[in-house]
Amino acid sequence: MPVVGPLIGMLHAPPLPGSPRYDNDWSGAITHVLRDAESLATEGIPALMLENFGDSPFFPGRLPAVTVSALTRLATEVRSRFHVPLGINALRNDG
Repeated sequence: MPVVGPLIGMLHAPPLPGSPRYDNDWSGAITHVLRDAESLATEGIPALMLENFGDSPFFPGRLPAVTVSALTRLATEVRSRFHVPLGINALRNDG
């Protein structure tokens, strides 16, 4: 079946450092994201988007630097292994 329009696979990161549900398992967070990236890339998904979905409830206002840093590190890990376009969606609660 031909694909019409862009196809982007989502990488939902688990709770990251600084979020209320973070469990101090940074290596587990990396493993989780890389496992999902491998599944999507192996099946031919042509692009990926990483987001801090596990950080819910999201931070109000500005995103903390620790979240930006964690997303950057995860993105670096993904980019070092998979050669597809990668975007980042940093979720926050602006309401």
